[in-house]
Amino acid sequence: MKVAVEKGKLICVSLLLLLGLGLVGNLVPQVKAAAPTSYALDFTDEWDSTPPHNYMEVPDHSSLNFSTGDFTISTWFKTPDISSPQNPLAFDIPQLLGKHTVAWGEWWYLDFYTSGELEFTISNGTIDDRINTLGNYNTLINATWDDSEWHCVVITRDVPYLNMTIDGTLYASKSTASAISGDSASNLQIGGDIIDNAWWSNATMDDIQIYSRAITESEMTYLYNSGNGRFEPQDKTDLELWLKFDESSGTVAYDRSVNKNHGTIHGATWATGITPDWFSVDQFYIQPDYNTTLTSPTYSNSKLTCTVSASSGITSATKVYVGDKGAPISVTGATSYSYNAVTNILTITVLHSSDAAIEVNWNTVSYQLNQAVIAVASVFSLVLIVSMIYLIANTNENWKKRFYIVLAALMLMIITLVIASLSILGG
Repeated sequence: MKVAVEKGKLICVSLLLLLGLGLVGNLVPQVKAAAPTSYALDFTDEWDSTPPHNYMEVPDHSSLNFSTGDFTISTWFKTPDISSPQNPLAFDIPQLLGKHTVAWGEWWYLDFYTSGELEFTISNGTIDDRINTLGNYNTLINATWDDSEWHCVVITRDVPYLNMTIDGTLYASKSTASAISGDSASNLQIGGDIIDNAWWSNATMDDIQIYSRAITESEMTYLYNSGNGRFEPQDKTDLELWLKFDESSGTVAYDRSVNKNHGTIHGATWATGITPDWFSVDQFYIQPDYNTTLTSPTYSNSKLTCTVSASSGITSATKVYVGDKGAPISVTGATSYSYNAVTNILTITVLHSSDAAIEVNWNTVSYQLNQAVIAVASVFSLVLIVSMIYLIANTNENWKKRFYIVLAALMLMIITLVIASLSILGG
Protein backbone atom coordinates (compact mmCIF):
# COMPACT_ATOMS: atom_id res chain seq x y z
CA MET A 1 0.00 0.00 0.00
CA LYS A 2 2.82 2.39 0.90
CA VAL A 3 4.50 1.76 -2.49
CA ALA A 4 1.25 2.60 -4.30
CA VAL A 5 0.95 5.86 -2.38
CA GLU A 6 4.52 6.82 -3.21
CA LYS A 7 3.89 6.07 -6.92
CA GLY A 8 0.78 8.22 -6.77
CA LYS A 9 2.79 11.07 -5.29
CA LEU A 10 5.40 10.72 -8.03
CA ILE A 11 2.73 10.84 -10.76
CA CYS A 12 1.12 13.95 -9.24
CA VAL A 13 4.45 15.72 -8.92
CA SER A 14 5.27 14.87 -12.57
CA LEU A 15 1.94 16.26 -13.74
CA LEU A 16 2.51 19.46 -11.80
CA LEU A 17 5.96 19.85 -13.33
CA LEU A 18 4.41 19.45 -16.78
CA LEU A 19 1.96 22.23 -15.90
CA GLY A 20 4.92 24.39 -14.96
CA LEU A 21 6.56 23.68 -18.32
CA GLY A 22 3.27 24.59 -19.99
CA LEU A 23 3.45 27.97 -18.28
CA VAL A 24 6.97 28.50 -19.63
CA GLY A 25 5.72 27.52 -23.08
CA ASN A 26 3.05 30.22 -22.83
CA LEU A 27 5.76 32.81 -22.24
CA VAL A 28 7.60 32.00 -25.49
CA PRO A 29 7.04 34.75 -28.14
CA GLN A 30 4.49 34.03 -30.85
CA VAL A 31 5.60 32.71 -34.21
CA LYS A 32 5.84 35.56 -36.70
CA ALA A 33 3.35 35.85 -39.54
CA ALA A 34 4.26 34.72 -43.04
CA ALA A 35 6.10 37.27 -45.15
CA PRO A 36 4.11 39.42 -47.56
CA THR A 37 3.91 38.23 -51.17
CA SER A 38 7.03 38.54 -53.32
CA TYR A 39 6.50 39.66 -56.91
CA ALA A 40 7.90 38.95 -60.38
CA LEU A 41 7.01 39.88 -63.97
CA ASP A 42 5.10 37.51 -66.24
CA PHE A 43 5.94 37.98 -69.93
CA THR A 44 3.48 35.38 -71.25
CA ASP A 45 2.93 36.07 -74.97
CA GLU A 46 1.38 34.52 -78.05
CA TRP A 47 4.63 33.72 -79.91
CA ASP A 48 3.59 35.55 -83.04
CA SER A 49 4.49 38.82 -84.74
CA THR A 50 1.15 40.51 -84.04
CA PRO A 51 1.40 43.29 -81.44
CA PRO A 52 0.88 44.18 -78.70
CA HIS A 53 3.57 42.11 -76.94
CA ASN A 54 4.66 41.72 -73.36
CA TYR A 55 8.18 42.96 -72.66
CA MET A 56 10.21 45.60 -70.89
CA GLU A 57 13.13 47.84 -71.79
CA VAL A 58 15.96 49.29 -69.75
CA PRO A 59 17.62 52.34 -71.37
CA ASP A 60 21.08 51.85 -72.82
CA HIS A 61 23.77 52.83 -70.34
CA SER A 62 27.55 52.67 -70.35
CA SER A 63 27.40 50.41 -67.27
CA LEU A 64 25.72 47.70 -69.39
CA ASN A 65 28.62 47.51 -71.87
CA PHE A 66 31.62 45.46 -70.77
CA SER A 67 33.96 45.64 -73.78
CA THR A 68 36.29 42.62 -73.42
CA GLY A 69 36.19 42.60 -69.62
CA ASP A 70 34.53 40.42 -67.01
CA PHE A 71 30.78 40.46 -66.33
CA THR A 72 27.88 38.61 -64.70
CA ILE A 73 24.29 38.36 -65.92
CA SER A 74 21.85 36.53 -63.65
CA THR A 75 18.10 36.08 -63.37
CA TRP A 76 15.48 33.79 -61.90
CA PHE A 77 12.97 32.43 -64.42
CA LYS A 78 10.27 29.86 -64.95
CA THR A 79 8.66 28.96 -68.27
CA PRO A 80 6.16 26.38 -69.50
CA ASP A 81 6.82 23.86 -72.27
CA ILE A 82 8.11 25.79 -75.28
CA SER A 83 8.42 22.92 -77.74
CA SER A 84 6.20 22.54 -80.83
CA PRO A 85 3.20 22.47 -81.08
CA GLN A 86 2.99 24.71 -77.99
CA ASN A 87 5.27 27.08 -79.90
CA PRO A 88 3.63 27.54 -83.32
CA LEU A 89 6.84 29.11 -84.68
CA ALA A 90 9.04 26.08 -84.15
CA PHE A 91 12.05 27.95 -85.59
CA ASP A 92 11.67 30.76 -83.06
CA ILE A 93 13.93 31.07 -80.00
CA PRO A 94 12.23 32.67 -76.94
CA GLN A 95 14.54 35.30 -75.47
CA LEU A 96 14.92 36.11 -71.78
CA LEU A 97 17.07 39.22 -72.20
CA GLY A 98 19.66 40.72 -74.53
CA LYS A 99 21.02 43.74 -76.44
CA HIS A 100 21.40 44.36 -80.17
CA THR A 101 20.79 47.14 -82.69
CA VAL A 102 18.95 46.96 -86.03
CA ALA A 103 22.29 46.37 -87.75
CA TRP A 104 23.24 43.84 -85.06
CA GLY A 105 27.04 44.32 -85.08
CA GLU A 106 28.11 43.65 -81.50
CA TRP A 107 25.40 41.99 -79.40
CA TRP A 108 24.53 39.45 -76.71
CA TYR A 109 21.44 37.58 -75.54
CA LEU A 110 20.26 34.78 -73.26
CA ASP A 111 17.54 32.63 -74.78
CA PHE A 112 15.95 29.18 -75.11
CA TYR A 113 16.22 26.59 -77.82
CA THR A 114 12.84 25.29 -78.97
CA SER A 115 13.29 22.10 -76.95
CA GLY A 116 13.83 23.97 -73.68
CA GLU A 117 17.63 24.25 -73.43
CA LEU A 118 19.30 27.52 -72.43
CA GLU A 119 21.92 29.31 -74.53
CA PHE A 120 24.00 32.44 -74.08
CA THR A 121 25.79 34.11 -77.00
CA ILE A 122 28.03 37.18 -77.19
CA SER A 123 29.23 38.38 -80.59
CA ASN A 124 31.39 41.13 -82.09
CA GLY A 125 29.60 40.73 -85.42
CA THR A 126 32.22 38.34 -86.77
CA ILE A 127 33.02 35.91 -83.98
CA ASP A 128 30.48 34.37 -81.62
CA ASP A 129 31.21 33.01 -78.15
CA ARG A 130 28.42 30.60 -77.31
CA ILE A 131 27.57 28.22 -74.49
CA ASN A 132 24.40 26.17 -73.97
CA THR A 133 22.84 23.09 -72.34
CA LEU A 134 21.93 21.54 -75.71
CA GLY A 135 25.16 19.58 -76.04
CA ASN A 136 26.73 21.27 -79.08
CA TYR A 137 28.43 24.37 -77.62
CA ASN A 138 30.75 23.71 -74.70
CA THR A 139 28.06 21.85 -72.75
CA LEU A 140 29.07 19.99 -69.62
CA ILE A 141 25.58 18.73 -68.73
CA ASN A 142 22.64 18.43 -71.13
CA ALA A 143 19.37 19.73 -69.65
CA THR A 144 16.07 21.44 -70.44
CA TRP A 145 14.40 24.10 -68.32
CA ASP A 146 10.83 24.58 -69.65
CA ASP A 147 9.21 22.78 -66.70
CA SER A 148 7.24 25.66 -65.10
CA GLU A 149 9.58 25.57 -62.10
CA TRP A 150 11.78 28.40 -60.82
CA HIS A 151 15.46 28.29 -61.83
CA CYS A 152 18.39 30.62 -61.29
CA VAL A 153 20.77 31.09 -64.23
CA VAL A 154 24.09 32.91 -63.84
CA ILE A 155 26.28 33.78 -66.85
CA THR A 156 29.81 34.85 -65.93
CA ARG A 157 32.80 35.86 -68.01
CA ASP A 158 35.94 35.54 -65.96
CA VAL A 159 38.40 36.07 -68.80
CA PRO A 160 39.23 33.79 -70.52
CA TYR A 161 36.33 31.62 -69.25
CA LEU A 162 32.66 32.00 -70.21
CA ASN A 163 30.43 29.98 -67.86
CA MET A 164 26.76 29.08 -67.42
CA THR A 165 25.69 28.08 -63.90
CA ILE A 166 22.09 27.01 -63.25
CA ASP A 167 20.68 26.33 -59.79
CA GLY A 168 24.19 26.31 -58.35
CA THR A 169 25.62 23.78 -60.84
CA LEU A 170 28.01 24.55 -63.72
CA TYR A 171 26.32 23.38 -66.95
CA ALA A 172 28.51 24.92 -69.67
CA SER A 173 31.98 26.48 -69.88
CA LYS A 174 34.23 27.81 -72.61
CA SER A 175 37.81 29.07 -72.63
CA THR A 176 38.88 31.45 -75.39
CA ALA A 177 42.25 32.84 -76.39
CA SER A 178 40.85 36.38 -76.18
CA ALA A 179 37.52 37.78 -75.05
CA ILE A 180 35.30 39.55 -77.57
CA SER A 181 33.17 42.65 -77.06
CA GLY A 182 29.38 42.49 -77.30
CA ASP A 183 28.80 46.19 -76.60
CA SER A 184 25.63 47.53 -78.17
CA ALA A 185 23.98 50.95 -78.24
CA SER A 186 20.53 49.39 -77.93
CA ASN A 187 18.31 49.27 -74.88
CA LEU A 188 18.33 46.14 -72.76
CA GLN A 189 15.41 44.05 -74.02
CA ILE A 190 13.67 41.71 -71.57
CA GLY A 191 10.97 39.19 -72.49
CA GLY A 192 11.54 39.27 -76.24
CA ASP A 193 13.31 40.98 -79.14
CA ILE A 194 11.61 44.34 -79.57
CA ILE A 195 13.81 45.46 -82.46
CA ASP A 196 13.17 42.41 -84.66
CA ASN A 197 9.61 41.88 -83.35
CA ALA A 198 10.42 38.25 -82.61
CA TRP A 199 11.56 35.70 -80.01
CA TRP A 200 8.79 36.56 -77.55
CA SER A 201 9.04 34.73 -74.26
CA ASN A 202 6.47 32.99 -72.08
CA ALA A 203 8.71 33.21 -69.03
CA THR A 204 8.09 34.73 -65.63
CA MET A 205 11.25 36.47 -64.41
CA ASP A 206 12.50 37.74 -61.07
CA ASP A 207 15.57 39.47 -59.62
CA ILE A 208 17.75 40.39 -62.62
CA GLN A 209 21.31 41.33 -61.66
CA ILE A 210 24.13 42.51 -63.94
CA TYR A 211 27.70 43.11 -62.71
CA SER A 212 30.83 44.45 -64.38
CA ARG A 213 32.76 41.60 -62.75
CA ALA A 214 32.47 37.83 -62.47
CA ILE A 215 30.83 36.97 -59.16
CA THR A 216 32.38 34.10 -57.19
CA GLU A 217 31.08 30.56 -56.69
CA SER A 218 30.35 31.49 -53.08
CA GLU A 219 28.19 34.39 -54.26
CA MET A 220 26.33 32.10 -56.67
CA THR A 221 25.61 29.62 -53.88
CA TYR A 222 24.40 32.46 -51.67
CA LEU A 223 22.23 33.84 -54.49
CA TYR A 224 20.61 30.46 -55.21
CA ASN A 225 20.08 29.67 -51.50
CA SER A 226 18.87 26.11 -52.14
CA GLY A 227 16.18 27.37 -54.51
CA ASN A 228 14.79 30.09 -52.22
CA GLY A 229 16.65 33.15 -53.48
CA ARG A 230 17.82 36.08 -51.35
CA PHE A 231 16.55 39.50 -50.41
CA GLU A 232 19.78 41.09 -51.68
CA PRO A 233 23.19 40.09 -53.12
CA GLN A 234 26.02 38.99 -50.88
CA ASP A 235 28.34 41.64 -52.34
CA LYS A 236 27.06 44.67 -54.30
CA THR A 237 30.51 45.65 -55.61
CA ASP A 238 30.26 46.55 -59.34
CA LEU A 239 26.51 45.81 -59.36
CA GLU A 240 25.40 47.75 -62.47
CA LEU A 241 21.72 46.76 -62.71
CA TRP A 242 19.43 45.24 -60.08
CA LEU A 243 15.75 44.73 -60.89
CA LYS A 244 14.01 43.13 -57.89
CA PHE A 245 10.51 43.42 -59.42
CA ASP A 246 9.09 44.13 -55.96
CA GLU A 247 6.89 47.05 -57.00
CA SER A 248 3.79 44.79 -57.32
CA SER A 249 2.03 47.31 -59.61
CA GLY A 250 2.64 50.00 -62.19
CA THR A 251 4.76 50.16 -65.36
CA VAL A 252 8.17 50.98 -63.86
CA ALA A 253 10.69 48.43 -62.60
CA TYR A 254 13.15 50.28 -60.38
CA ASP A 255 16.89 49.69 -60.64
CA ARG A 256 18.26 49.31 -57.10
CA SER A 257 21.89 49.66 -58.19
CA VAL A 258 23.72 52.97 -57.86
CA ASN A 259 22.95 53.70 -61.54
CA LYS A 260 19.15 53.96 -61.00
CA ASN A 261 18.61 52.92 -64.62
CA HIS A 262 14.91 52.11 -64.32
CA GLY A 263 13.03 49.92 -66.77
CA THR A 264 9.68 50.48 -68.48
CA ILE A 265 7.14 47.64 -68.55
CA HIS A 266 5.02 47.05 -71.66
CA GLY A 267 2.17 44.57 -71.24
CA ALA A 268 3.92 42.21 -68.81
CA THR A 269 1.87 41.52 -65.69
CA TRP A 270 2.75 41.20 -62.02
CA ALA A 271 2.89 37.66 -60.67
CA THR A 272 4.09 35.82 -57.57
CA GLY A 273 7.89 35.75 -57.43
CA ILE A 274 10.56 33.55 -55.88
CA THR A 275 13.10 35.88 -54.26
CA PRO A 276 12.15 37.61 -50.97
CA ASP A 277 11.02 41.22 -51.43
CA TRP A 278 11.10 41.90 -47.68
CA PHE A 279 13.97 41.86 -45.17
CA SER A 280 13.15 39.79 -42.07
CA VAL A 281 13.77 41.38 -38.65
CA ASP A 282 12.46 39.53 -35.59
CA GLN A 283 8.64 39.47 -36.01
CA PHE A 284 8.64 42.14 -38.75
CA TYR A 285 9.37 42.40 -42.48
CA ILE A 286 10.94 45.56 -43.93
CA GLN A 287 11.02 46.70 -47.55
CA PRO A 288 13.44 49.60 -48.14
CA ASP A 289 12.70 51.99 -50.98
CA TYR A 290 14.67 51.45 -54.19
CA ASN A 291 16.71 54.63 -53.59
CA THR A 292 17.78 53.87 -50.01
CA THR A 293 20.07 51.67 -47.94
CA LEU A 294 18.77 50.02 -44.76
CA THR A 295 21.25 49.31 -41.94
CA SER A 296 21.19 48.04 -38.36
CA PRO A 297 17.51 47.01 -38.08
CA THR A 298 16.79 45.68 -34.56
CA TYR A 299 13.75 45.03 -32.38
CA SER A 300 13.89 45.22 -28.59
CA ASN A 301 11.56 46.27 -25.76
CA SER A 302 8.70 46.78 -28.20
CA LYS A 303 10.76 49.21 -30.30
CA LEU A 304 11.94 48.74 -33.89
CA THR A 305 15.02 50.79 -34.83
CA CYS A 306 16.97 51.14 -38.07
CA THR A 307 18.93 53.63 -40.15
CA VAL A 308 17.67 54.64 -43.61
CA SER A 309 20.30 56.25 -45.85
CA ALA A 310 19.78 58.14 -49.11
CA SER A 311 21.19 61.10 -51.01
CA SER A 312 20.25 64.56 -49.75
CA GLY A 313 16.98 65.76 -51.24
CA ILE A 314 15.64 62.24 -51.85
CA THR A 315 12.25 61.32 -50.44
CA SER A 316 12.07 57.66 -49.44
CA ALA A 317 9.19 55.42 -48.37
CA THR A 318 10.22 52.44 -46.23
CA LYS A 319 7.50 49.83 -45.70
CA VAL A 320 7.22 47.70 -42.55
CA TYR A 321 4.85 44.72 -42.38
CA VAL A 322 3.90 44.61 -38.70
CA GLY A 323 1.54 41.62 -38.66
CA ASP A 324 -0.89 41.77 -35.71
CA LYS A 325 1.26 44.31 -33.84
CA GLY A 326 -0.98 47.08 -35.07
CA ALA A 327 -0.32 50.79 -35.37
CA PRO A 328 2.62 52.16 -33.34
CA ILE A 329 2.13 54.92 -30.78
CA SER A 330 5.00 56.94 -32.27
CA VAL A 331 7.61 57.02 -35.04
CA THR A 332 10.64 59.27 -34.61
CA GLY A 333 13.23 60.24 -37.21
CA ALA A 334 10.68 60.28 -40.05
CA THR A 335 9.10 63.17 -41.92
CA SER A 336 5.75 61.39 -41.70
CA TYR A 337 4.25 57.93 -41.42
CA SER A 338 0.99 56.12 -42.13
CA TYR A 339 -0.48 52.76 -41.15
CA ASN A 340 -2.82 50.63 -43.27
CA ALA A 341 -4.94 48.47 -40.95
CA VAL A 342 -6.08 46.28 -43.88
CA THR A 343 -2.61 45.30 -45.13
CA ASN A 344 -0.86 45.73 -41.74
CA ILE A 345 1.81 47.81 -43.47
CA LEU A 346 3.43 50.83 -41.88
CA THR A 347 4.90 53.31 -44.41
CA ILE A 348 7.70 55.55 -43.10
CA THR A 349 8.42 58.60 -45.26
CA VAL A 350 11.69 60.54 -44.97
CA LEU A 351 12.84 63.67 -46.80
CA HIS A 352 16.59 63.10 -46.55
CA SER A 353 19.20 65.66 -45.66
CA SER A 354 21.34 62.95 -44.08
CA ASP A 355 20.98 59.41 -42.71
CA ALA A 356 17.70 59.00 -40.82
CA ALA A 357 17.70 57.13 -37.49
CA ILE A 358 14.20 55.64 -37.28
CA GLU A 359 12.53 54.41 -34.09
CA VAL A 360 9.08 52.82 -34.19
CA ASN A 361 7.54 52.49 -30.73
CA TRP A 362 4.73 50.21 -29.54
CA ASN A 363 5.75 50.47 -25.88
CA THR A 364 2.44 51.66 -24.38
CA VAL A 365 1.30 51.71 -20.76
CA SER A 366 -0.90 48.74 -21.65
CA TYR A 367 2.16 46.85 -22.88
CA GLN A 368 4.04 47.58 -19.64
CA LEU A 369 1.02 46.45 -17.60
CA ASN A 370 0.83 43.24 -19.63
CA GLN A 371 4.46 42.51 -18.84
CA ALA A 372 3.75 43.09 -15.13
CA VAL A 373 0.74 40.75 -15.27
CA ILE A 374 2.85 38.07 -16.91
CA ALA A 375 5.55 38.40 -14.26
CA VAL A 376 3.05 38.24 -11.36
CA ALA A 377 1.21 35.31 -12.97
CA SER A 378 4.46 33.42 -13.36
CA VAL A 379 5.44 33.87 -9.70
CA PHE A 380 1.90 33.05 -8.49
CA SER A 381 1.75 29.86 -10.58
CA LEU A 382 5.12 28.69 -9.30
CA VAL A 383 3.95 29.27 -5.71
CA LEU A 384 0.83 27.22 -6.43
CA ILE A 385 2.93 24.41 -7.85
CA VAL A 386 5.13 24.29 -4.76
CA SER A 387 2.05 24.44 -2.49
CA MET A 388 0.36 21.56 -4.29
CA ILE A 389 3.47 19.42 -4.15
CA TYR A 390 3.61 20.04 -0.38
CA LEU A 391 -0.05 19.17 0.15
CA ILE A 392 0.18 15.98 -1.87
CA ALA A 393 3.28 14.90 -0.02
CA ASN A 394 1.84 15.77 3.45
CA THR A 395 -0.04 12.63 4.53
CA ASN A 396 -0.98 14.07 7.91
CA GLU A 397 -3.86 16.05 6.42
CA ASN A 398 -7.24 14.44 5.67
CA TRP A 399 -7.18 13.17 2.05
CA LYS A 400 -10.51 14.85 1.16
CA LYS A 401 -9.29 18.16 2.52
CA ARG A 402 -6.08 17.84 0.52
CA PHE A 403 -8.05 16.90 -2.62
CA TYR A 404 -10.25 20.03 -2.48
CA ILE A 405 -7.29 22.28 -1.71
CA VAL A 406 -5.34 20.88 -4.68
CA LEU A 407 -8.43 21.18 -6.93
CA ALA A 408 -8.89 24.82 -5.93
CA ALA A 409 -5.21 25.52 -6.52
CA LEU A 410 -5.40 23.94 -9.99
CA MET A 411 -8.38 26.12 -10.90
CA LEU A 412 -6.52 29.22 -9.72
CA MET A 413 -3.54 28.16 -11.84
CA ILE A 414 -5.69 27.75 -14.95
CA ILE A 415 -7.21 31.20 -14.43
CA THR A 416 -3.71 32.63 -13.95
CA LEU A 417 -2.48 31.00 -17.16
CA VAL A 418 -5.44 32.37 -19.10
CA ILE A 419 -4.75 35.89 -17.83
CA ALA A 420 -1.06 35.55 -18.71
CA SER A 421 -1.88 34.28 -22.20
CA LEU A 422 -4.29 37.15 -22.86
CA SER A 423 -1.64 39.57 -21.67
CA ILE A 424 0.87 38.10 -24.10
CA LEU A 425 -1.59 38.37 -26.98
CA GLY A 426 -2.32 41.96 -26.01
CA GLY A 427 1.40 42.86 -25.92
